[in-house]
Amino acid sequence: MTQKKGVICCGLAVTDMFLHTEIAAKGKLSIVKKISYLAGGPVSNTGIALALLGIPVEAITLIGSDEVGQRILSDLGKNKVGISSVAKTNEVASSLSTLIISSDGERTIYFFPGPNDIFCSKHIDYEKVSSARFFHFGYPPILKKSQYEELGIIMRKAKERGVITCLDTSWDPDVEDHPKKLGPAYPYTDIFAPNIEEASALCGKFRMLQDRADKLGKTPEGKDANVSDVVSPEELEEMGRFFLGKGIKMMIITLGPNGAYIITADKNELGKLPIDPKLALLWADKKMWLPTYNEAGPLNATAAGDSFYAGFMCGLYNEMPIDECLKIGHATAARRVDGSGWTDFEGTKKTMKERSFKKPFNKTLMEMTPDLKY
Repeated sequence: MTQKKGVICCGLAVTDMFLHTEIAAKGKLSIVKKISYLAGGPVSNTGIALALLGIPVEAITLIGSDEVGQRILSDLGKNKVGISSVAKTNEVASSLSTLIISSDGERTIYFFPGPNDIFCSKHIDYEKVSSARFFHFGYPPILKKSQYEELGIIMRKAKERGVITCLDTSWDPDVEDHPKKLGPAYPYTDIFAPNIEEASALCGKFRMLQDRADKLGKTPEGKDANVSDVVSPEELEEMGRFFLGKGIKMMIITLGPNGAYIITADKNELGKLPIDPKLALLWADKKMWLPTYNEAGPLNATAAGDSFYAGFMCGLYNEMPIDECLKIGHATAARRVDGSGWTDFEGTKKTMKERSFKKPFNKTLMEMTPDLKY
């Protein structure tokens, strides 16, 4: 029997066009300082970051038969992501996002979904999935035909192929319906890593936390406070256990510049994963928060979450302890955010050694790792 290896990155793919400028008022002109193109979405971002980290990666997605789709294939291929299972369609043009990157690193996105509107289980090569160790599926809220029961089917079929299943989501303005879109996938999802806005929305706590952030007003940097600035350690644990109760084995909640929180299931639940029993013991019953690393240059938060997920999976793939997996995730994200760029495994570990941890604005989080040096 052929030994399983690598990661399948499946789901949304898009070409991102970055415009570095400030948002203009309606009918006004804004001069663009810089323009660039990159393959975007979790298939490209997580896939390319993993490939650079030394993990074999295969992409499964749907693109149009056009120049924009060819750009996606080219970006994946030149970064050593396998593209033999990327499907093409003549029904619609390839997906394109225009991202306005402001001077503070914040982004505004205009998105044309294209083939992502029709991507579903029939486009997935499950024989290819069978050969991998991990199956990573990204952004079902933007994949109209890969939500609700269809998403459950996708994750179930992947799980039946003996892989570790990973789910990534995106913000859904339909806060009330978001849990219904993802819920059928939970019993077949081993790892889930939403950000705090997404996680709190999925378990009914977003509006409460947003009200608290609104009352806080501004951070010392002059930015509007968000839910990561006001969530408590107790609330993070409550949310984490909510998802563990749905069948998820490792629940990560990313908190942007405030770091990331993880809670894992017990050894019996982790023992159900296709892993060595020693790893189940190593990864079981963990509950921790770690800050991110200080960035080294101008900020662009685009793909920070995808980058973190890639680094975290790399740590798991290399059978490292959970805290080291979080650190690799943070280092991979920090390099993306400040423009240093993704790098190989050794380069990422070097980043972990050279950079200091960033103190969070949300000081209550520091109570979970009181001996950590910044």
